[in-house]
Amino acid sequence: MEEKEKKNKKLCRIEIKVNGEPIKVCWCQEGENLLEVLRAENIKIDAPCGGLGLCLKCKVMVSGEVSSPDSLERDALGEGSLSEGYRLACRVMVLGDLQVILSSAEIEGDKKITSIDLPKLEKIKFSPDIKRVYVSLPWEQIKVNQSLEEALRRKIALEAGKQINPISEKVMARVAALSEVGRGFEGAVTLRCNDVVSIDVQKKKKPIIGAVCDIGTTTLACYLLDLETGHQLGAAVAKNPQSAFGADVISRIAQATGCHEKFKEMVKVLRSRVASLLQRLAEDVGVSLKDCEEVLMVGNPCMHHFFKGILPITLGRVPFCPVTREGSCDLAVDLDLPVSPSARLLFLPLIGGFVGADMVGLLYFVESVMPKKTRIVVDLGTNGEIALIHEGKIWACSTAAGPAFEGGNISCGMVASSGAISAVAWEDGDLVPSVIGGGVPLGISGSGLVDAVAILVEKGVILPSGRIQSPGKINYPSLASRVMEKGRVRSVVIAKGQLHDVVISQKDIRQVQLSKGAVKAAMKILLDRAKITWEDVDEFILAGALGNYINPLSAIKIGLIPSIMKDKIVSVGNGAGEGAKLILLGGKKEWAKACAIAEKAEHVPLEDDLTFQKLFMDSLFLKEF
Repeated sequence: MEEKEKKNKKLCRIEIKVNGEPIKVCWCQEGENLLEVLRAENIKIDAPCGGLGLCLKCKVMVSGEVSSPDSLERDALGEGSLSEGYRLACRVMVLGDLQVILSSAEIEGDKKITSIDLPKLEKIKFSPDIKRVYVSLPWEQIKVNQSLEEALRRKIALEAGKQINPISEKVMARVAALSEVGRGFEGAVTLRCNDVVSIDVQKKKKPIIGAVCDIGTTTLACYLLDLETGHQLGAAVAKNPQSAFGADVISRIAQATGCHEKFKEMVKVLRSRVASLLQRLAEDVGVSLKDCEEVLMVGNPCMHHFFKGILPITLGRVPFCPVTREGSCDLAVDLDLPVSPSARLLFLPLIGGFVGADMVGLLYFVESVMPKKTRIVVDLGTNGEIALIHEGKIWACSTAAGPAFEGGNISCGMVASSGAISAVAWEDGDLVPSVIGGGVPLGISGSGLVDAVAILVEKGVILPSGRIQSPGKINYPSLASRVMEKGRVRSVVIAKGQLHDVVISQKDIRQVQLSKGAVKAAMKILLDRAKITWEDVDEFILAGALGNYINPLSAIKIGLIPSIMKDKIVSVGNGAGEGAKLILLGGKKEWAKACAIAEKAEHVPLEDDLTFQKLFMDSLFLKEF
């Protein structure tokens, strides 16, 4: 019956335009959801709420045959926007031919990171597991041995300066095919520790590439390294395409466990995005990704499971634990990465709960390159991970910080890329925003949001309770004029935007309160577990997407960081990625150290902790502590 109904449905033509220019024409069946159609066509539109019609991020302009707006859409957009053709893609059903108009701001793009050399660290020995040697084996030297394999193995051992394990028949079959009768063999041998992984006829020297991928809930960061010199060749970041399925991990887990086909799609888009980001990065720096022999990955448990194709069934509800947490080694090509056929993909171990390999990489970085101190380590991303290092012990927890600090679930929020307000200052009696790349802003990033809220709290526009004051109660005329009211809901205009005014709504402030309240309460739980106070903490390590850009003074003003830490804050940016680079370059010894850190760290669950719940409620106020 379903097949018959499917056949009776008409095909609908959809023309997709960006900034008025046609970019694609696609077809779908009558009755399909527009957001799902756009996803299928690789048009990555944000839908942090998972397509429930709550976040308003999937707003597009539509003309043609579509379903009528429902009550939720009418309340969310208003009759004015609806009359102009604006709709929420997640609420629209395609009924016939139509045209969809998007702005470039709604389409995901990549952002390059300036290439840097890794720090020269005496504590980290540069000793990658992968090495390439060039050998020439004359026919005469084959004759004096029992086999071609033995002759070649001895020659490789001589060139590499170490013992070599017996070479596999698969590799030797290729050597036999490449050798010339009477002349022997000449070519390049790729070694991994003491094993020969590949042999090829290659007289011209070529690089050995390694890759590090940090797969965050909101942001993907990839780095390419030269494994012969230790230099970083380049780096790039992009938005995690799974944001179309929900801003946070819980939303994505719910969708994945509720529909196996959707789970497979979420795995596919994640792997595909990482592969394309690596491919584009390799082209940008002028190397071939086929020369990439090692890939090291870090990420939270949810992203680990998705990338490896493991249904995160135990992460979405009690007991909130990963399906597996051991470190792993796979063939990279088996996970759809366009690298060398012999390349392996290493994933650092997880700690427990939602504390993942990214925290392991960060803790390794802190423990390896910094002197021993008592430290709070905070990775401020969508999945907030926090650790306390004290007297040789490590306690770690995760808290649902939410995506606010990365611009998610915020009405005008966006990641820290071109067009985003990344900072807000108070100058000459008014707000002065700074826009990445200059020009008119498209939205506001997490660091800009924290700055703006801090200033508005300090100037009395926002009360410590989080409530926006009415204009008549604000002492600064410039700020009073920025407060807008719509249906008894207030918002503050931060800047005139390219597509619309960039505002902070009452709902946005609540998101900041929830995020910072969760982080503050989690830090207190860890201090209590170690039986110490803030006075005993020597350093506050700030990492993650926000760690590069946040103004620590703004974080202190809203109560995210205690004022006692004012002169003890150290920002390490993407410390998880930096740690992963050093592990890759250090080889099996540094890998073992990282695994030991993961084993030593004690996971502190917060889900059923009544003390955490009380501390969380007490931490919602926007004030210094």
